Amino acid sequence: MNAKRFNKLIQKIHTNQSAFDELYHFYFPNIVMLITKKYRLNNVADDIAQEFFVKLLSMDIKRYIDNPTAWVYTSCDNLAKDYIKREQRYNLAYVREDKSHKDEIVDELIWGDYLERLNMLDEEVRKIIDLHLLQGYSLKEVAEIMNLNHNTVRQKYLRAKAKVQRK
Repeated sequence: MNAKRFNKLIQKIHTNQSAFDELYHFYFPNIVMLITKKYRLNNVADDIAQEFFVKLLSMDIKRYIDNPTAWVYTSCDNLAKDYIKREQRYNLAYVREDKSHKDEIVDELIWGDYLERLNMLDEEVRKIIDLHLLQGYSLKEVAEIMNLNHNTVRQKYLRAKAKVQRK
């Protein structure tokens, strides 16, 4: 679908059922395929695609979208990532009831068999990992909690991740 047609349909979806149907039938199968292949979320790919179209109906898009396919897929990609984060938080909260030692939780759930590698990191970096991955804070929030610069926290996190994966 070209950008001109897409933008024309977007302006009509609130008042014209056929405009919505055309967008839905054009993008829905591709969104499901993208989410299924990229994230292996076979059981919820339909739900994520539906969520995109529900959000699309609630939007009032005033600007012209130059690359509609990229815009749609990026939006759906973000919805899939949000779903994965929600699931991780739910699973971590469930495991947190059974385990008392946070480092064990991080090692088992986030880093898998990287236990020895994670233990090589200094305490500050382990706290960044704990707050970001286990507690679910963004790196910006972690920086505020630890009274550090956001870029410092981001660099330490990325270096630690690379170090753990490299060994």
